[in-house]
Amino acid sequence: MGTRMEVYTNEKDADAMISVSKKFGVDAKVIGRVEASKNKELEIKTATGKVTF
Repeated sequence: MGTRMEVYTNEKDADAMISVSKKFGVDAKVIGRVEASKNKELEIKTATGKVTF
């Protein structure tokens, strides 16, 4: 498994992009988000825990 392609966009346009991809038979979904932070770190939350870089 994995992702074939990632697209970074704003929340407002995500649903429209997903609709277009489905018209072409390509399954698409939102798999994450980016949030502003004062700290220079990356935090990944999963079902098994949290990893911070």
